[in-house]
Amino acid sequence: MIITPNKRGILLGREFGASQPDMYWIPSKGTVKGLGLNKKITQVKAINPNLSTIYSVSHSLNAAENDTIEIWDKEGARSGVMASFISPPKGDKDRWGKEIFYELGKLDITKDGRFLVASARAIYGIAGTAKSVPNKVYVWDAKSEKLVHIIDNASTFSLSEDGKAIVTSHFYRDVERDELPARTVKTWDLTTGRLTHEVRLPIDHKGIVRLAISSDKRFVAYGNSLLESSTSGTQGMGLVDLQSGKEVLYQETSASFLAFINKGRTLLVGDNKLSVFTIQDTSRK
Repeated sequence: MIITPNKRGILLGREFGASQPDMYWIPSKGTVKGLGLNKKITQVKAINPNLSTIYSVSHSLNAAENDTIEIWDKEGARSGVMASFISPPKGDKDRWGKEIFYELGKLDITKDGRFLVASARAIYGIAGTAKSVPNKVYVWDAKSEKLVHIIDNASTFSLSEDGKAIVTSHFYRDVERDELPARTVKTWDLTTGRLTHEVRLPIDHKGIVRLAISSDKRFVAYGNSLLESSTSGTQGMGLVDLQSGKEVLYQETSASFLAFINKGRTLLVGDNKLSVFTIQDTSRK
């Protein structure tokens, strides 16, 4: 399921668990219509605000190649003729000089359609993962398709509602090196690439799995995986006040879904059940 940037429609898969959205649901009108996507498009990840461009991901069958973001216009989405493609740059190496390749994960586009953002997990050119290698988040100018920013030590991200900021954190922990990225939350200016906030989380955990940022960019919510867990799912959630640099809420609860509503003063946390948290403005007395 993909919510369009203008929040007016939802792309639905053909069936439960399907990776290819084939139906477009408009809740305000109560209508559902088929998109008629070509069978070549198998991993739809994002769609631009005016619904004219679809972005899908092609996972490389060759371990010594980066994944590719496929770009489709309306005509190409039906005919199967791709408009263009982009992928993370090559040339990264680990501390032993071994070349690293990247598998793309989350893909999103800002509400104004200006920036296309993707998380990338480091893998080796041969079998095996590169957990000790920092993952990255790539930012492209959606119109020119040029890479404008690379954020290191980041494996998960969330975009602000106005499309001007991004919050990032890291999942993998290198326990021997006490890898700090997995214990920090950072916010960046998307236009300049400048780091605007950095908060180190007080609780020890395996890493951040999910993020959300309030519409006023005051609060960041995160879902984390616990150190003793054998899975990468969320077993805890927290809330960080960027203004004070402090964590104001933490609970051990599954948080596979995080969303701010009510101008950033209500937080929805969900998994098998939905919890609602009212956020108090601690700056006022």
